Amino acid sequence: MKICQGAPSISHLLFADDSLILVRANGEDAAKLQSILDLYAECSGQVINIDKSAIMFSKNTRASCKAVVMQKLGIARESFNDKYLGLPIHVRNNKVQIFSYLKERVWQRIQCWKEKLLSNAGKK
Repeated sequence: MKICQGAPSISHLLFADDSLILVRANGEDAAKLQSILDLYAECSGQVINIDKSAIMFSKNTRASCKAVVMQKLGIARESFNDKYLGLPIHVRNNKVQIFSYLKERVWQRIQCWKEKLLSNAGKK
């Protein structure tokens, strides 16, 4: 995935015990990803919890491709509204509405910071 033209490609995001892995929706890439995950589990002793795993596809992915990828990875749940690190993964049309809560939270934090660090004279 690329953020914008000229930006480097992003293939995965990792944070603590959560991972977001981006691949093309085809059987070959799904099989390769599964072999990598199997090798990771074998070497580390950690097993991926398939019951907690979800898969998401772009809106123009054919149903037949979705079925093949889900079967190869053994993931039964397609997700549409999941979040990663508290942020929505699928951002469709109205980005302003989706991220408006962030603006509100930042504003609240700034106000709290001002109240804690400024003297009475500074607040006035």
